Amino acid sequence: MSGLQVNPSKSTIILSKAVQRERQGILDLIGFQEGCLPIRSLGVPLTASRLTVADCQPLIDKISSRLAGWTHLNLSLAKRTQLLKSVLSSLHMYWSSIFILPKAIIKVVEKKMRTFLWKGSSGSGYAKVSWVQVCMPKEEGGLGIRRVLHMNQALMLKHVWRILQEDPNQYGWPGCSDIGYEIKQFGWSTLHRLLGAGGN
Repeated sequence: MSGLQVNPSKSTIILSKAVQRERQGILDLIGFQEGCLPIRSLGVPLTASRLTVADCQPLIDKISSRLAGWTHLNLSLAKRTQLLKSVLSSLHMYWSSIFILPKAIIKVVEKKMRTFLWKGSSGSGYAKVSWVQVCMPKEEGGLGIRRVLHMNQALMLKHVWRILQEDPNQYGWPGCSDIGYEIKQFGWSTLHRLLGAGGN
């Protein structure tokens, strides 16, 4: 043990509606103030509803800041491609693994990626091929840059897989068991509704 202790005066607890009967007992036991959503934790918003465009502004700001740091560098296309794949993609990957990103945010992120890839620090240039072709695997003639939407959907499907493999009621969140039931009964139509159709 590190010997560190939680400071109750600087801590809050957010309780599920499923434990309202035990609410006061929990608060008395731990001595924390009760908080409410939305809040920010580890750099991302925690909310009980879908993210809004405004919720994702910190992600856009972070990407813009990173790109601004590269503008003074005279980078080749190969180096810009590598930065997109290794650095910029990792910035949205964390968010993509937690949330279903708004489509408007996905468009903004990919627009910034496209602009950096083709224009670089010069601010001039034009797309040589379509973004769809750019994001194809190398063996199929692309640069191997992954689409933000496709990564978001794939990472969300990991959560769906967990719901299907485990007892959803153990999480204590209303609706988890309903989602698991819907997916098992209706399959892809439910996933289409939850994650979107994708596309180009």
